[in-house]
Amino acid sequence: DDNYIQLHNLVMNGSFESDYTNWIKEAGDSGNSINTTNKKFNTKSSSRVTSSTSNTNYLSQSVSLETGHKYYYFMYGYTDSTTNQTITSSINNFK
Repeated sequence: DDNYIQLHNLVMNGSFESDYTNWIKEAGDSGNSINTTNKKFNTKSSSRVTSSTSNTNYLSQSVSLETGHKYYYFMYGYTDSTTNQTITSSINNFK
């Protein structure tokens, strides 16, 4: 379709190669850390360790979008737990 504009990497440092540069960590966040063992692309990823008292740690980033364009979004998640785990990702404040 001629109406598509090809855009790449709207999320800056999406593979965490520069640790948490361009990412906003929740105030007081101690659950996220850089991981070099489990990764999808390149050499790093972000790991989140949760417990019953620290399950709200999150990372965020603002991305500018243009009205009238279609955008596709994906993420990868991994869990090595044998118990039920949920990996979530969301888009908030879309205007």
